[in-house]
Amino acid sequence: SYAKLNKKYSAFALPNSEVAVNGTLFSNNDKNFIVSDIEIELSSGFEASIASIIIQNVYDSKAGNFLAKELSDFLEIGSVVVISLGYSTTLTPVFHGFIAGIAYRYEKNEFPEVVVTVMDVKGIMMANSYAKQLKAKSYGEAVKEILKNPIYTKVYTDLKVTDTPDKQEAKDFPERTLEMTEESDYEFVVKAAKKFNYEFFAEGNTVYFRKAKSIKGLLLQMKAGDGISTFEIGYSITGLVDRVEVRAMNVRDGKTISHSEKRTGKISIGNAAKELLKNSEKVYIDSTAQSVKMAKSRAESLMETITYRFGEFKSDGVGIPELVPGRFVDVDGMGVGVSNQFYITKVVHHIGQHGYNTQLFGCAPSMKSEGLR
Repeated sequence: SYAKLNKKYSAFALPNSEVAVNGTLFSNNDKNFIVSDIEIELSSGFEASIASIIIQNVYDSKAGNFLAKELSDFLEIGSVVVISLGYSTTLTPVFHGFIAGIAYRYEKNEFPEVVVTVMDVKGIMMANSYAKQLKAKSYGEAVKEILKNPIYTKVYTDLKVTDTPDKQEAKDFPERTLEMTEESDYEFVVKAAKKFNYEFFAEGNTVYFRKAKSIKGLLLQMKAGDGISTFEIGYSITGLVDRVEVRAMNVRDGKTISHSEKRTGKISIGNAAKELLKNSEKVYIDSTAQSVKMAKSRAESLMETITYRFGEFKSDGVGIPELVPGRFVDVDGMGVGVSNQFYITKVVHHIGQHGYNTQLFGCAPSMKSEGLR
């Protein structure tokens, strides 16, 4: 709850941060290098989460040059970084990654700066490209096989992979193989996630590959005034349909396989929107759905993706390290049709000269039914 967080962080006074590079606190450097700003963008989507660290006192004005060599003793490209945020001496780890880039920024009448770009494990996974057969027979096992590469485990310490629906089929057809065809580890894992409506993202030192929106428990209940300075909630039926059908052909017996999913949930205070979408549908042909179970899984995935375009949530407020993507928050006290539960897809933490704030971006498939006709 907001009240407990307020107590934990002493009324959110004295924002503070800590950057550890290869296990050593950067603030312990003996060259007076200081971190002035940190921005962290966390995502439960397929893009890599990223952090930007601005370092000052990195320029020798008398000699007219950056202290690049001196700085390299404390950080360099490839170094593993852990960023913790919080207030006073109470700090919480928020981001784990590696230094992907270093830029030197000079502007007349401004303090010269070094900008360090940190990416999560996905940044490393994007670099390679393979054409090979995997040992795994199901996509979930293949993801484990890939992510257990020692290169990746340097950046994260915990891996949570949920089995994919094709695991049983892999047992039934032992001759089945999974191959990478001129694609990176990142491209293969994202392809697998899209196929089964799974999420693939890092949260702190843990990498997740799991069914989308599977953690149903609320992360936080939010109200205007409880640390929120601005918010925007909107709804749109653009792109929504009443029904989704997936069709395929069983190559063994030549019979048609199909499954349909119907949209549920309220999308307006009245019934006008429901009537507009009545009998609308999208039909998808998916040759990889070789069973009714797979067609059902695919249809559920597509319907969920479509329906979550309906509601949009944005907020800006006090910095809270515990706010992460991949969880639900409840926005309360805004009135019927506005108060709702949203799935957080992106979180931006920023700490600097003007304090510490957190932005949230979320989505919802429907309105809360309480109070609606």
